[in-house]
Amino acid sequence: MKTSKTVALALLLFFLNPSLLWGSPFLSSTPTMPLGDVRPGQRGEARTVLSGEEIVAFPLEVVSILQRKSRPNTLILIRAEGPLIEKTGGIAAGMSGSPVFIEGRLVGAIGYGWNFSDHRLGLVTPIDEMAGAWNWPATSTRMPDPVPLAGSEGDTLLEEVLLSDDLLSGDVEEQMVLLSDGISARASSALASRLGVRIEGLSGSGGEAALPVETDWKPLPGAAVGVLLAWGDVSLGATGTLTALDGAGRFVAFAHPFLSRGPVAYPLTRSVVHAVVPSLEAPFKLGEAKAIVGTVTQDRPQPSAGSWASSLRPSPYP
Repeated sequence: MKTSKTVALALLLFFLNPSLLWGSPFLSSTPTMPLGDVRPGQRGEARTVLSGEEIVAFPLEVVSILQRKSRPNTLILIRAEGPLIEKTGGIAAGMSGSPVFIEGRLVGAIGYGWNFSDHRLGLVTPIDEMAGAWNWPATSTRMPDPVPLAGSEGDTLLEEVLLSDDLLSGDVEEQMVLLSDGISARASSALASRLGVRIEGLSGSGGEAALPVETDWKPLPGAAVGVLLAWGDVSLGATGTLTALDGAGRFVAFAHPFLSRGPVAYPLTRSVVHAVVPSLEAPFKLGEAKAIVGTVTQDRPQPSAGSWASSLRPSPYP
């Protein structure tokens, strides 16, 4: 007898009153450095998690400042250095959002790199640009109901749900690695093609089927976080890095769009990193979600942004 599976493509947490937060300036709790003070040749450090939940730092140098016509309007070209970067094979997918500090002040976060290239080079999104994600107006977002998937694989229904216009629209500009578990290689390939991202069929993106909700999380810039599209018997999500928080329980992370969806409702997770996998295409973190701690509510050109558990209440979803 075939057993049914349930994929929870649903928001677990949402704002108590988002209208009180959206439109108000995002002021990082960490001292920041204005973009105008950043110069080529300056040295600093980036903070991220390479194993477990321990935040570590690696040195870097500012190479140049790039001006762009599209958002983000300015990017900082950096070169990462040191034994940690040599061990990982360079800047890895999952380091997106890793905060960059110069003279002890937050400049921005690593957000971009290039495949099949020198992975020591990366682009940093300035913190002022990232804070702009909180300038977008609040918009309510309806998440689809949990979907039962019949059969041992459920590939057809999974593709219909994840590839529907309700969940995906717009162009995807950035490259990232999603980790999947519980779906076949055929379904993973179809999803990767439609999403325009790299999907690795590895256990670890969604963690346990029933993720706990933590309301006492004490995050720090550089912490490993995750964003989930599906969790349960089937998991699909990405690992990234928390950049900054403010005094109102708000955060910015990733330093680039997730799927360029605008107003969204993705569960934010506290994550652990099992390893950084070297790759000629691009190294990537193998992460695992451990608990839901908040909600990503904006998926904008600058970064992803949202609130963590102290500003949220449970949704009707089990």
